[in-house]
Amino acid sequence: MSRITLLGTGTCQIEHERRASSVLLELDGLLILFDCGHGVSQRLLEAGISHDKLNHIVLSHFRANGPFRAVQLHAAIVCGARA
Repeated sequence: MSRITLLGTGTCQIEHERRASSVLLELDGLLILFDCGHGVSQRLLEAGISHDKLNHIVLSHFRANGPFRAVQLHAAIVCGARA
C-alpha cells in the first residue's frame, strides 16, 4: 500500500498553523521523508510515525538551514535509540 502524508506545506517563514515543506511517502513498507523543515519531528509524531522508523531522508534542495534540520532529526533518532 502507498500513502502520501503532507507534514508541512508552508514556507521557511515560521507560522503558527503551518510548518515548512515536508512530505512522508509510505511505499511498500518503506517510510521515505522528503525534506525536513522546521517542526518535522513534531508533525511525524502527530501522524503516528516514530522518527526512528524512517528508512530514507531525501533533501530535494539545499538552503542554509536544510542540512541543520537533517542533523537535528538524525540526533533525535540516535538519542531515541539509546533510550
